[in-house]
Amino acid sequence: VGLRVLRLIDTSRTIELPNGTSEPRTLLTYVRYPALGAPGRTDLPNAPPARADGPFPLVIFGHGFAVTPALYASMLQSWAHAGYVVVAPVFPLENANAPGGPDESDLVNQPADMSFLISRMLAASGAGSGPLAGLINPKQIAVTGQSDGGDTALAVAYYGSFRDTRVSAAV
Repeated sequence: VGLRVLRLIDTSRTIELPNGTSEPRTLLTYVRYPALGAPGRTDLPNAPPARADGPFPLVIFGHGFAVTPALYASMLQSWAHAGYVVVAPVFPLENANAPGGPDESDLVNQPADMSFLISRMLAASGAGSGPLAGLINPKQIAVTGQSDGGDTALAVAYYGSFRDTRVSAAV
């Protein structure tokens, strides 16, 4: 399982920090994918992707309140090992290390985070070159999560203005 850690910035939206300042909405994002090399569930940083076996379905995973995706690493590795590109953002204000502490009122902004990540991952996969080029099947996109991350996924899959029609499965 390969692992790339990306810092993706959504310049169209901002977050308000406890000191009253704002900054662009930044998502530290863990991308796990089927990779070349000896089989195993260990993350291999920046490993060459197993492009010949793809393209792979995309899964966006949302973590619960006051934690980070690290809590779910073993599960996310298993999914990548099974043949999925698995994307797990750190939600900027609901995570365990958020500035000023986790803020659950930011939950309403997380569906747009998932849609932003879908767009960024599809763009990276559709690029002519790059580490994620050709890895993702744009017709096979799922969202999932635990607790508040599950609420986020369900909103993206089913709920009104949060719905992203590119999503074809929710877990």
